[in-house]
Amino acid sequence: MESLEKVTDENFVPTDKKKKVGSYILGRTIGEGSFAKVRQGFHIIAKEKVAVKVVPKKALLAKESVRRNVRREAIVLQKIQHPNIVRMYEVMETENGYYLVLESVEGGEFIKYLCMKKFLPEFECRKFARQLVSAVDHLHRSNIVHRDLKLENFLLDKDLNLKIIGK
Repeated sequence: MESLEKVTDENFVPTDKKKKVGSYILGRTIGEGSFAKVRQGFHIIAKEKVAVKVVPKKALLAKESVRRNVRREAIVLQKIQHPNIVRMYEVMETENGYYLVLESVEGGEFIKYLCMKKFLPEFECRKFARQLVSAVDHLHRSNIVHRDLKLENFLLDKDLNLKIIGK
């Protein structure tokens, strides 16, 4: 196998363990929830960066509600395609956990952007409001309710477009 440095690009930060799942190399943790971690990922063949939500099976066995939520999230994200909603590419299962492979969103957290800017000009507020309404409308037309819309669940892509993440 080629060395990890040759396979990945300069922005991918691998961990010391260099864990591989399917065709993906997992990097550092970029987010953490109550029952899952989100790690950087890199598709070896396509040479694309992704985000990988890692859900340990122990967490699923401990709580029935967690198992239902993970299953629901995977089913919903597979159905949805919208420019302002993070896409899910695939789901993988191993002996120890489930791996939801998601679109990598490079612009950072929306809440940090707001804190940094302190205030937004009207044209920028309109842009974000249109994108949010468009995404939520798409969900509702697909008979899906997000149930956790909050600033922490909004990310920005490299062009500063809003992306809603599922929870």
